[in-house]
Amino acid sequence: MFTKKIITSILLSVFLIIGFSVTSYGKTPVEKMPEFQKYQNLVFKSSDLNNYIIETRENSWRYNTDLNDNETPLGAWEYAKGTKGKIINNFAVNQEIQSTNKLIKLHIKYAVFSNTNEAHKAIIFHVKTISVVMRTEPQFESELIQVPDETYFATDGTAIIFRSKNICVLISCYYGKNEKEEREITIKFANQIIEKIEKIE
Repeated sequence: MFTKKIITSILLSVFLIIGFSVTSYGKTPVEKMPEFQKYQNLVFKSSDLNNYIIETRENSWRYNTDLNDNETPLGAWEYAKGTKGKIINNFAVNQEIQSTNKLIKLHIKYAVFSNTNEAHKAIIFHVKTISVVMRTEPQFESELIQVPDETYFATDGTAIIFRSKNICVLISCYYGKNEKEEREITIKFANQIIEKIEKIE
């Protein structure tokens, strides 16, 4: 019998495997791509984090332009498969962040969209499809320095997907000493990114 935590972990793992599977290897470094210009003040740099190793890669944030807010998760899979609506692959950036002692590891995915409406469609697509395990969680929102325009958490708080303005971000802490520490790390990095977004004009 699968517990809620096991199911959550499996689905989040699938989400990140799918996301990282389209990463470009052996191509132009993401920092040198023209699309990266929008991400320079958003992503973490080595100077931002002491005792962490950061790997930055190109990725895409996939969504369907016609998926509506009221669609059920089951119905949303028709849009995910592309049998309905139009699939868009928006340029995105992945960062894998690991402490030098290898006791903490996070995956962060960022996507900047042309406007807030497109960003809203993109986050709804993920919440209705692969991220169906994520929900609004007021007790975790209260730990954010500022609540983004849209925010969803894994039930244990170790992953968050949010939209601020025209930017979507997914953060997942894969390991720490325990679930409480993983949740604290997720919130800590979310708050730092929220601060970065607020400084971007």
